[in-house]
Amino acid sequence: MYYLIVAATNAEIAPFLAYVQQQNIAISTHNNVSHFAIGNTHVDVLVTGPGLTHTAYYVAQQLSKKVYVAAINVGIAGAFNKNITIGKLVHITSEQFGDLGIDDNGTFIPLHQMPFVNANAFPYENGILYNKKPYCANLLQEIIPVSAISVNKVAGSAAYIHTLQQHFHPDTESMEGAAFFYACLQHELPFVQVRAISNHVTVRNRAAWNIPLALKQITIFLQKWLKTYC
Repeated sequence: MYYLIVAATNAEIAPFLAYVQQQNIAISTHNNVSHFAIGNTHVDVLVTGPGLTHTAYYVAQQLSKKVYVAAINVGIAGAFNKNITIGKLVHITSEQFGDLGIDDNGTFIPLHQMPFVNANAFPYENGILYNKKPYCANLLQEIIPVSAISVNKVAGSAAYIHTLQQHFHPDTESMEGAAFFYACLQHELPFVQVRAISNHVTVRNRAAWNIPLALKQITIFLQKWLKTYC
């Protein structure tokens, strides 16, 4: 059986791959896909590059090559919801494309609200992508379920943050999640997206971020997955 793990950058997945190698498990890498096997269980690790376009292309391409049991998307995220502390793991239950739409003389209109778009065309429900039956649900019991948006331009100004919150009411944002959701739903593949909060979405202030803590939490989750399913 084959599993697919998806990350946007090498930095987000490198600690986990280092852990795998520490278990004396050989890893081979070709282009942007690393592979390892434990018995009859094979794991492909795909690094897409940041952003929705890269993610959509490479995930769809990979899913067309092999039949996977499930796919896992991991990475860091920003939290609009200030009740979610930095370093916490979150499980994304719904996704929206947060900057796909129209600028109507300074007013943003999400694309799914336009009359020429069917907001309920598969796999959407009122313009939203849902993961109603997440893969590895037993590992998610202590992880916070959240709604998310995905954007090609991360929020970093008060006005833009207000616009996103007004239209989408998200808990978190990333640059890849909705593309991953879309590809998996179209392929009817069980999937899950787990992210660790590296920062709160505020006027941009990198000094308040904690990426190392977020990466540590992602690695711990993947270690638990490896021990449970491999």
